[in-house]
Amino acid sequence: MAKPLLIIAESFGIGGMETYISGEIRALVGLGREVHLVCGKNFDPTMVPAAVTSVTSGLALGPEASIEELVVSVDVLRQIVREKGIGVIHAHPFTSLVSALACAELEALPLVITLHGPSSVMGSYGPAYDFVQSSLVLPKASVVLAVSEEIRRLAEPYAAPGRLRVQPNVVDTPAQKEVEVSGRWLLVSRFDKDKASGIETFVRAAHDAGIEGVDLCGAGVEQERLQALFDREFPAGFANCIGATADASALMPAYAGVAGMGPGVVGGLASE
Repeated sequence: MAKPLLIIAESFGIGGMETYISGEIRALVGLGREVHLVCGKNFDPTMVPAAVTSVTSGLALGPEASIEELVVSVDVLRQIVREKGIGVIHAHPFTSLVSALACAELEALPLVITLHGPSSVMGSYGPAYDFVQSSLVLPKASVVLAVSEEIRRLAEPYAAPGRLRVQPNVVDTPAQKEVEVSGRWLLVSRFDKDKASGIETFVRAAHDAGIEGVDLCGAGVEQERLQALFDREFPAGFANCIGATADASALMPAYAGVAGMGPGVVGGLASE
């Protein structure tokens, strides 16, 4: 019988990476694997599947971690590996990749990492992190998964030969129900500083294109500011922040179109 798998992520909130990890957990459990999840201090259980065997949060896996905290986090990871009989570690960005690599090396386990975007390769936390990523993490990983051909090209100079492969984003495709379709679009995104400019651009383009309106599904620090901005710029009700949900794909069939990135767009395609 295959040994349990440990998934490690710097944070776990509501977004595309969490959609990926949640789908991964459900798929692996469906294949008979036992899966454990570890993440850092930024943790929201909304998207954690019931199928996961255990969840450990609150570790110092982010860029704010001191050397002492990093050592403690690696020790905790090693303890989980031993207690749960882990056979493989699958790590997701960002600085959590460093702790995951340390644990995998010390416990002599294979390490799989998934790169979700260009910032997963370079440019997320400055030159020091980029150096560790390019000279240590990517060359040492047993398998490096890129969610697109673009990410594969960015990672290719650093990953060990034969260990880099493309594994596109996937989503669940539940049976489609007959629903009344409105003329509005659904935008699925985190509302953080990295996404805000793109969200603003899309909503303005949607208004200029004559789209009936946009509902924005997600949460984040920019939500209040974005809603206030849209209320000033557009007619009442044109752009509404409707909050986050663990299953945005369930909303999609009722809309004329879906906007977003990665898993959000794939979910829209799956919803026709």
